[in-house]
Amino acid sequence: MTTHALTRRGGRGWAHGPLAVIVIGHWLLSLGFNYITPIFEGPDEPNHFLFVRYLQLYHQLPVQGDQLKAVRAHHAPAYFALGALLIAWSPPGASADWASLGLRENPRYAFRLDDPEPINKSVFLHGTPDEQWPYRAQPLAVHVARLLSLAFSTLAVVLTYWLAALMFPGNRPLAALAAGLVAFNPIVAFMSAIVQNDTATLASGAAVVLALYRTLRRSPTCRDWLLVGAVLGLGILLKSGLLSMAAVVGTAALYAAWRAGPAWSGRARALLVSAVGVGLPVALLDGWWFVRNQVLYGDLTANASIVVLSHGFTPEAGRSFLPLALYYLSTGLLGRFGNGGTIDFPKPAYAAAGLLALIALAGLVRLWRSRRAQPATTAREPAEWSLWALHSLTIAVIVSSVIIFAVVFNAGATGKYQFPAFASMGIVLAAGALAWFPAGWHGRVTAGLLLLTAAASVYAMAALLWPSFGPPRQPWPGEAAGAQPLQADLGGAAQVTGYRLSAIGLHPGDALRVTVYWQPLDFTPGPYTVFVHLAAPETGVIAQQDIYPGGGTYPTDVWVLGRPFVDTYYLHVPPDAPATEDAQIFLGLYNEATGERLPVSGADAVPEQGWVAFGQVSVRP
Repeated sequence: MTTHALTRRGGRGWAHGPLAVIVIGHWLLSLGFNYITPIFEGPDEPNHFLFVRYLQLYHQLPVQGDQLKAVRAHHAPAYFALGALLIAWSPPGASADWASLGLRENPRYAFRLDDPEPINKSVFLHGTPDEQWPYRAQPLAVHVARLLSLAFSTLAVVLTYWLAALMFPGNRPLAALAAGLVAFNPIVAFMSAIVQNDTATLASGAAVVLALYRTLRRSPTCRDWLLVGAVLGLGILLKSGLLSMAAVVGTAALYAAWRAGPAWSGRARALLVSAVGVGLPVALLDGWWFVRNQVLYGDLTANASIVVLSHGFTPEAGRSFLPLALYYLSTGLLGRFGNGGTIDFPKPAYAAAGLLALIALAGLVRLWRSRRAQPATTAREPAEWSLWALHSLTIAVIVSSVIIFAVVFNAGATGKYQFPAFASMGIVLAAGALAWFPAGWHGRVTAGLLLLTAAASVYAMAALLWPSFGPPRQPWPGEAAGAQPLQADLGGAAQVTGYRLSAIGLHPGDALRVTVYWQPLDFTPGPYTVFVHLAAPETGVIAQQDIYPGGGTYPTDVWVLGRPFVDTYYLHVPPDAPATEDAQIFLGLYNEATGERLPVSGADAVPEQGWVAFGQVSVRP
């Protein structure tokens, strides 16, 4: 196969419609993430929504302080101003501080690296009537504000398709694959469903590359560079992280000046035109913002202001964090979810995605070799190698800047920070993947790869986020009948009717899953905590878990009365656990503020201890 095959039409039926199908699919995925992800459970979403509310309430920009639980005010304001316009119909309330969010925090939420258990992944407690569909009051405003992120990601998908179609005329499958790899990517679909300005950089990065592509295809004029500068300036005003793209623009300007002719005077004139053309719109759009940052924080970018929040890194700590940063950056390209990024794909999924990416990159090598093997008389390819260099430079600049940002400022090594390069990544991977196949197969290969990518997003929603954020499931038909029966009432608030144990023989270091079947009967005055102990008379408590029901997402003061549910608890046996043959499970509900347990009654209750006892477990070395 030759490079020229990538510019031919890859099969019939692709003349019209692929982009529309991809956009609709992207909307469906994003709206699914929007529905499943409770409000403020996206990365820094509470802080970003407070920025929107601050603009609505005070009609001025906030100033970054030293509190984590506050407006994230160091960000450029354009995204938040658009958000304020989008929800102008929603009353902003009396203040824009953390308390105005109106949600209770989950006291047991904590960042846990590579934790596969779907418990305590929610930062806040949810389940209030306003958060249920159809949404009302502030939850409705949050879900509507999230649509701005979807608008920007949709623009990014369209721009990626357009850019790929310009580079490979006639090969609509390749354009569709490039756009679909962006549209169906799980982290893109997730970030399109929360109040966050990262999808603005997704669109801005694609727009800058497209503007540069159109500029470099010909002898650029001042008007061309003015367009590049306007796109870059608007992107910076949406999120200052797009400043990294200035390195790409500057390199492109140097290349264009070198290409202007052999005379140094002509090259200098071309460089001056590009500098003025780019610099003027950026100065007009962003100059006031840079000056403000310098005055307030002593730093043009305002990055120095967030070191106060993250405390930054010493050089030694930054170097030690680098391997972990690289791991997070690479796996984050597929996705990591939740407010703290604590909901991961299984590691084999990351490995499979990495393998597919490597195969696509190997396809680029094959593509390059076939291009070199063409006779010198072969017509010039529309996708010039200078434009491949533009994509490569964009990816290298963005990834490098994110690594530097992570190890110097705030350990933010996440996939979403690489969004400005996603259009280039999509095009590069699409071209490499299709380079392995003849043109007639491109349509089918594209459809298969896009279905696989979309399936990863659906899996993230159904198997990762829903168990972590959704209410606990009801028993399947006949499931409870097959469980070990339990008969106990906990203070009239609930009954436990059965249980299952993942094992009855354990070893030190094992994890025991305890599944309990609940029947809520009444609300409690506040959110009562479930305690689950594995204990034996001669050794005492071996392992325990204290958690709100539903993995921390289903507080007893808002659970649905009469709706039975299944709850699973994870008891980790310590490596030095003593041996025992008669350990049992002890379960109850207590008020965490007072330590008072609800009284228990029934055949399996131990009223004098305030717990329900069941099961027989051995721990052996």
